[in-house]
Amino acid sequence: MSKKRPSVRHWLRALPWGLVSVSITRLPAASKSSIETTTVAKLAARYSLLHGRSSIGLITTDAFKIGGQDQLATFGKLLGIAVHAAHDEDQLTDALKRNMDKQLVLIDSAGMSARDVRMNRHLARIKMHGTFAKNILIASATSQPGLADVVLEEYAHASVHGAVLTKVDEAVNLGPGLSTLVQKAVPLAYSCDGQGLADIQVAYVTSLLKEAFARVREARDIEFESHEVQQQHA
Repeated sequence: MSKKRPSVRHWLRALPWGLVSVSITRLPAASKSSIETTTVAKLAARYSLLHGRSSIGLITTDAFKIGGQDQLATFGKLLGIAVHAAHDEDQLTDALKRNMDKQLVLIDSAGMSARDVRMNRHLARIKMHGTFAKNILIASATSQPGLADVVLEEYAHASVHGAVLTKVDEAVNLGPGLSTLVQKAVPLAYSCDGQGLADIQVAYVTSLLKEAFARVREARDIEFESHEVQQQHA
């Protein structure tokens, strides 16, 4: 008896078996950062620990960011997972065919260029084992407010099924990033608070909101204390 495919929401929480391909898209401001490629590697590492390295494939369509493909290839070697590069639609189709035996394929997209959107549109028309790719947004908690809205508008042709929030440990204010995801009804799957492959955890919005409010209060307290010191020395 075949196993029942889990719902998207369940998969976003635990990354179980059954979903074939996932397109990972970055915010434009993060395209020069290695953090997002590291996030793809974190997802791959988490899945391979649960289901074995032979169950997952990696594809990169990032042909322009310096060292982007090399970095993912390095992570692939470290994890024992083959990485395929795809520079155009034909190569992407070929790379997907090479991963037909995988339970999960992570596709690392460069982000917001016209080429990236075109590649994503091509991917949206391809089925693997009867399943279309799921689009996952990697959003940095330190990105400028509004960038996530831009990405979601550009990828309106293909629904964003979830998001991974990175650099949680570096952000002074978590509010803008969380607000966009809530307003657009995008499920938050994971959060990352470090650069190590193990620094990823299932995200719970309630906990992140509490952390966001705590940081705002802390920032206000620091500002108030600084103002008092200035008045004392005036």
